[in-house]
Amino acid sequence: MKSLKHQILLAICFIAYCSDTFSDGFNAIPLELHFSEPTPQHNIRDKGNAYNPIGTNVINHPQSGLNKAAAQWGFLGHKTINQHAVFALPQPLFGFYKKNIQFITDHAVDPDQRRYTDTAEACRHYIDLDHYEKALPIDTLPKYWKQAVEKFSADTLFAYGIVPYHVQIMLYRLTKAFEEKNLAAILRMSADIGHYVADAHVPLHTTENYDGQLTHQHGIHALWETRIPEISLSSYLLLTESGHFLEQPADSIWNSVSQSHAHLPAVLQTEKSLSQKWPQTKKYELSTDLHGKTKKQIHPKFVKSYEAQLDHMVEIRMKQAIVAVASYWYTAWILAGQPNLDEISDQPQTLESTNPEKTETVISSSILPSRCDGLKHD
Repeated sequence: MKSLKHQILLAICFIAYCSDTFSDGFNAIPLELHFSEPTPQHNIRDKGNAYNPIGTNVINHPQSGLNKAAAQWGFLGHKTINQHAVFALPQPLFGFYKKNIQFITDHAVDPDQRRYTDTAEACRHYIDLDHYEKALPIDTLPKYWKQAVEKFSADTLFAYGIVPYHVQIMLYRLTKAFEEKNLAAILRMSADIGHYVADAHVPLHTTENYDGQLTHQHGIHALWETRIPEISLSSYLLLTESGHFLEQPADSIWNSVSQSHAHLPAVLQTEKSLSQKWPQTKKYELSTDLHGKTKKQIHPKFVKSYEAQLDHMVEIRMKQAIVAVASYWYTAWILAGQPNLDEISDQPQTLESTNPEKTETVISSSILPSRCDGLKHD
């Protein structure tokens, strides 16, 4: 039996997502997202800046401020994706985001940092498809939140993750920020939606077996998300096609989740097969991290072999995430009516206006089911 406080706070969270409107802390937002058609001011098919103009891995560029290795994929991977997504933007959005690339990059990890102080945050990073679907394609889960709640209940949805629904909400928030020409909100929402879209491209963010705990493969999450990029990111050539207007944004994020889940069998089976053949005494090594701490790590030779047998899946999914993030940013601007970016860029930023807690008032006050505890899918 849930405590009265738990029930009240869960009800707040339910109302925030399930009523005809939900609150972002400031405004009531219609749940059914009906956007007007793009105006002819800008050609939405224009590829503009089709390739990364630097032509190298920007994250390691000496001027990027990010050439130091990060401790986990959540930091290194998300910053890499948000940063490269800027260079995948068509004009004129590329110039606007390029001016703010440091903020977009640095704040790519804000959602991960909130997971340990906000009981509602963790659910936004994953969805356990195998709780609902016996096999692909996804035909049990409704693609829109209101219909999903009617079918499964909000309690169930929060317990098993809501990333494709939350991306749709974040797209609305970013669109609204562009409509209002609110620079601080645009940058904050852009950094956040980039994180959630990137998470949807990770196979282990789509399963209850998120760390191999159900198949005796503990640590596979860190291997895929952390160890592979840690060792191989500097060799990735993250050139991508340009981002584009998403005519069906909900379908796009569900397609990303579906593709991630389709990769899951290979992620698990390849690691299991390789581990069975690999001498356990040579699978790990002791190494010293940036803080001088010695810890047990999977040996680089095992990591390289695993990555090769996955046919460089991590690099491919990272590149696909880059295009997707750029596409969501671009789509929000188009849906907002393509506001004048010079007028937005002239606005001053303040620490108060870029505080992410400002937009999470209602949801942050919620106590969710125990599986949404800030640690799941870590």
